[in-house]
Amino acid sequence: MSSVLASMRRGPEPIMRSLLSLVIVVGACHVGCAAQPAVPAQSPASPEASPIEQVQVDDDGFAAATLSVLGNDAQSPRRLGLLVGVVQRQLERATRYFESGHEDMGLAALRGALYLVRAGELRGEMLAGRSAALGYAASAFARLGNEGQADALYSLLVARLPPGAERDDAKQHLEALRRWQEDTRSPGSMQARGSAQQAAQQQALLDPSSEALERARSETLAWTEQALAFGAEQLPPQNNFEQDEAIEAFRAIRTGPLTFVALYLRQGDAQGALAALDNENVARITAPSLRQRVEAAAENDPDAWAELFRLFESSDDSEENGMTLDPDLGRAAAWGAAIELYRAEPRGGTPDPAAGAGRLRSNARGELGLAFRAGGHPPSGEPRGPARRAPCVRASEAADRAVRARGVRRPRHAIGGAPELLHGRHRSGRR
Repeated sequence: MSSVLASMRRGPEPIMRSLLSLVIVVGACHVGCAAQPAVPAQSPASPEASPIEQVQVDDDGFAAATLSVLGNDAQSPRRLGLLVGVVQRQLERATRYFESGHEDMGLAALRGALYLVRAGELRGEMLAGRSAALGYAASAFARLGNEGQADALYSLLVARLPPGAERDDAKQHLEALRRWQEDTRSPGSMQARGSAQQAAQQQALLDPSSEALERARSETLAWTEQALAFGAEQLPPQNNFEQDEAIEAFRAIRTGPLTFVALYLRQGDAQGALAALDNENVARITAPSLRQRVEAAAENDPDAWAELFRLFESSDDSEENGMTLDPDLGRAAAWGAAIELYRAEPRGGTPDPAAGAGRLRSNARGELGLAFRAGGHPPSGEPRGPARRAPCVRASEAADRAVRARGVRRPRHAIGGAPELLHGRHRSGRR
């Protein structure tokens, strides 16, 4: 994710030009939006109760609608209507990718659609008539062994589809997946706890609900606390199982605080991340410098958002003693930080959310629809050739210049190159 985030120092016109490359990140080309009557409010206690202005977002209106959605988080009827239209359009594109045999691009486009949605924003209208993309992606994630994201999509289908064969099929897949999860985890072990945490974490990336985020927080806390208890009682491992247990405990202590922060940055919620770090046990293993950055971001400091963006943006390169932050989680956190950075300084020269384009353009399975690298072939009807790729490349270069201008050095590795963010006061295990 390092492309559109940068050429903002030179005033409004360059800002708009760089932001238009967001089309590569989440979807199509230009935009045309026509207002229509509001959808009636539903249950007063649900997100669906918020009034919404129906807006048709087509290819000619996609870019402008997306920029409007990303530019602010005010829950106005107009913004909600634009968000619904943008997500609908992106899900349609994801379906075309899947049906034309471009599964990697379909997954990226679907993630791009759902990453635009945060807690309290998911509306039934977003998925109405567009469930095919979720079904294709859920099946693909299940084949790839990504149980958390498969669970998230099957759960959305079960919750949102009307009664019928399609909903029944999704329900059967979901029940089978959860039975498999129960059967393959050794109760009480660190590895079982780690698997449960990973599944909940992955689910929270695609399910934008507060409930999914709370499950991920709860599982991450249980994972971390069990690791701390394991470290306090640890004896030299006697077999491979005990060695794997020790490795999992070390991973939890090593990456736990960053995982908490990343989960909340996916939602752009620095205050929530700070509250998670306030837990007594988590605080024991949180580096002061990481907490300071989150505290500053909670006060909407653009420099802190830039530093957090760069930290998580490079997480897919991170590796130290085999300890890596999950790449999907890192990219989602970088995306959330990029949006907040843009909102903090929309005209001040900071990178904009599409900065992820450059970072991910070399990986067809990268987040947010960055499918058009050299040799990539969009489905029928999509623009082809350098015209699609050039904005991505230009935005990446501009992002690097702008972030350097802010004095934010890119860490060599998100984990290996930033030890001060990882080394808390806790030391577990015996020598």
